[in-house]
Amino acid sequence: MTGSTVTRAFLDRLAVGQISLTAQCTALIAAVAVALISLMLVMQSLDGQRASREMVERRVDLMVSSIETIVSDADHSEAREQIAAVLDRLDFDGLVVEQEYVSFTEEASSSVNSPKQLILARLRQDQQTVVRRFGDQVALAVPVPGNGGPVAAYYFALSTAPLEASPFGSLPHKAMMLAILLLVIVPLAVAAMLNITSPLRKLVSAARGADQDRTTLELIGRRTDEIGDLSRAFQDLQDRMDSAARTVEKLTTTDVLTGLPNTQGLRRQMTRHLESGIHFALFIVNVERLSQLNVELGGDMGEKVIAASAERLSEALASFQPMVERSPVAFGAPQDRFIARLGGDEFAILIPGTEIGEEAAEVATQLLMAFHNPLDINGRSVVVTVSAGIALAPADGADHSAMKRNAHLALHEARSQGSGHFCFARSDLAARADRRLAIEQELRLALERNELVVFYQPQVDLRDGAFIGAEALVRWIHPSRGLVGPMEFIDVAEDVGLIDQLGSYVLQSVAAQLAAWGRKGLYPKVAVNVSASQCMQPDFCSGIFDVLSKSGVPTTSLQIELTESVAMRDPVRTARELAPLRAAGVRLAIDDFGTGYSNLATITRLPFDVLKIDRSFVSECVRDGASRVVVATILSMAQNLGYQTVAEGVETELQREFLLRYGCTFAQGYLFGKPMPAPEFEAAFIEQRRIDARDLQEQVRSVV
Repeated sequence: MTGSTVTRAFLDRLAVGQISLTAQCTALIAAVAVALISLMLVMQSLDGQRASREMVERRVDLMVSSIETIVSDADHSEAREQIAAVLDRLDFDGLVVEQEYVSFTEEASSSVNSPKQLILARLRQDQQTVVRRFGDQVALAVPVPGNGGPVAAYYFALSTAPLEASPFGSLPHKAMMLAILLLVIVPLAVAAMLNITSPLRKLVSAARGADQDRTTLELIGRRTDEIGDLSRAFQDLQDRMDSAARTVEKLTTTDVLTGLPNTQGLRRQMTRHLESGIHFALFIVNVERLSQLNVELGGDMGEKVIAASAERLSEALASFQPMVERSPVAFGAPQDRFIARLGGDEFAILIPGTEIGEEAAEVATQLLMAFHNPLDINGRSVVVTVSAGIALAPADGADHSAMKRNAHLALHEARSQGSGHFCFARSDLAARADRRLAIEQELRLALERNELVVFYQPQVDLRDGAFIGAEALVRWIHPSRGLVGPMEFIDVAEDVGLIDQLGSYVLQSVAAQLAAWGRKGLYPKVAVNVSASQCMQPDFCSGIFDVLSKSGVPTTSLQIELTESVAMRDPVRTARELAPLRAAGVRLAIDDFGTGYSNLATITRLPFDVLKIDRSFVSECVRDGASRVVVATILSMAQNLGYQTVAEGVETELQREFLLRYGCTFAQGYLFGKPMPAPEFEAAFIEQRRIDARDLQEQVRSVV
């Protein structure tokens, strides 16, 4: 590799910052030193050249004056000797190239363009001494006077090369001097740069070592120069970065409202236990009624309830003692119990221990009992309840996601049993959840593909068994599973927000079917169930009127049914929203009456026409005394208040007789007919009309 290539490579690396500060400074000092030394040597050479030139000129001048004097005063033979003596005295040894006496009468033997002939020609013309420089030679001619002008001349040629050596004439000598100087300068420069950059290298090492080299940073920071300032600035930066990292870590793993670990913190804790093979129980605890409290008391109160609930859970967890004394390994010590807030109204509790499964029920009971006393929120007593789902590791999950999923499934099962319950994770819960997820995904497609159909269950007059109408019940004709009952997908539709779309589909289907039956001269009354979210829609009534108007169905053919809990959720609004329907002739019914918590004084002010007695009472009205009393009471109250009644789930003749005896108006159930497709119901309805017609004819004949 040539020197230029090395230099180019060095400069390229220097341009992109790949050369260390020490190497850069050393190269800079060496370059400056070389430049200064080279300049000094050149100047020295130029000074020597100039001095040599001046010396030659002085000697030449002295030689000319001396020779002119000798030539003018001495004869030819003596002049030669005197001239030789002068040259010796002037120390021209080795400089005189040529010394010649030239007579002008002699024939010129050399070229007229030679220095000698030029000088002599000039001398003949000027008749005086001529001095000329030709390159590194000085030529001169001194005339020998005679009668009428010079008759001869002394010619001299001196070479000045030895005295006027060029600046580079002694290059090897000077190069050796330069190399010697560099050998001295470069090590000194390297040592100086290493000494200067030593604190920087220590600072870099400390920066890379962070906390491990904190002492080094502090030592460097004691310096009073720029390096000390840099070290102190770096320490300050590191302190601020550490503080920011702690803040980020806290925000990442801590819930702001309660100060407890959040979902991320819980995941880290569970992952550590799972990777270490530690058994533990995971409790997902739900604080119930929070949404209602937010509506009733405001969002700020809801946050205070969450904070107070977190404190109550922490106290209950810290004070819990197992009934059987165990080692901390078998049942986690109090300091190992972990509580986190998952967001919203959910908390998570993690208790490690090899035998924690045996005590998990005790822990859950203690947590639920902790909320038997109201929370004190700014002097106000607030009652909340909690439910819990429990998953045990590693049996219920190999990773944190599986554990949380199974605990949430257990929580959902516990909440389905009512407030203040807990439930352990089971494999069937996961299978059920997977099935619900599949139903949710397939139900969306079912609505698009028109896989849902409306079945009709006959409603009859208990006195004579005549068909008065039907209740519309939706069914799902699944392409692979066949007929799917509403119990499998109605709850899913409510959970995922499809219930309104489903209800609208049923209403439109019923209206279209009523219109088709009307064209055939058939006018059964059909009851349609509506959900809570449908009833709360601002265009609920106008939507029903619009569907009936477009299909040409009279309002008297439709009956709208709301469950008791929906009707009593906001009685004032319910009465306001339903009043236009009743005024237009649409019949209104309370479905599943007796299963809610109705205020009778309030319910009598609602615009309902029909009370439907829940099947749970009807099925036991013959065998169970309490159910018999409830049914009899409802029927008596309905008669006194002017309501019509429909008993659901009538399956035996004894039930029919009991209901008829206590004044029930209408009924539906398997005793009279199962839910059936529209064509089948139509055939049954027509057949019933024929039977009624024959019975009427027989009665007329008997009278006649």
